Amino acid sequence: MVKVLFIGNSHTYYNDMVMMFKNKCNENRIEVDVTMLTHGGKTLLWHSDEPEIRFNILYGEYDYVVLQDAAHPFVGEENLLSGVKKIKKYIDEIEARTVLYMTWEEKINIQNQEKMSLAYRNVASKTNSMLAPVGDYWNKAIVNDPNIELFADDGRHASELGSFLTSNVLYYSIFEELENIDIKTMIDSFKKIK
Repeated sequence: MVKVLFIGNSHTYYNDMVMMFKNKCNENRIEVDVTMLTHGGKTLLWHSDEPEIRFNILYGEYDYVVLQDAAHPFVGEENLLSGVKKIKKYIDEIEARTVLYMTWEEKINIQNQEKMSLAYRNVASKTNSMLAPVGDYWNKAIVNDPNIELFADDGRHASELGSFLTSNVLYYSIFEELENIDIKTMIDSFKKIK
């Protein structure tokens, strides 16, 4: 049994994305137990001061802890790094793996994704964390098919398809190789489910 803790905000809990991740694991014969500590609109720095974070990490026997920071507006690299470092000290204490869940820019600012992506890549490198480059894969999917709708009506959160793509990128980032993601096949499989 692999235990995964997700810490973040609505970009983690929207559309039951964590359950989509668990289902993807189960499809691939990986038994996982998932837990979420999420609060709408909150940053990792905010989470880092919450007693539930320290307690859950130190006593939850997790193998992976997935960290997702505020995206709209993005907190910037310095705040992202500070939040990750404060939480990662507990993760390192239990010898679990830290996974940074890179989010996406809002629909009207999608051209700014590279700034967010670079910040996540830099912080992953500086903290020796795994990276789940969700925002990059959103861009790839949109370039591949401009008519695809990954955004919910508010232009910030994920549609069901966006959450499905997110769960797949997280799965492949943790358990396989990202190069194994075929975006078109994945989208087709989502359409079959629906």
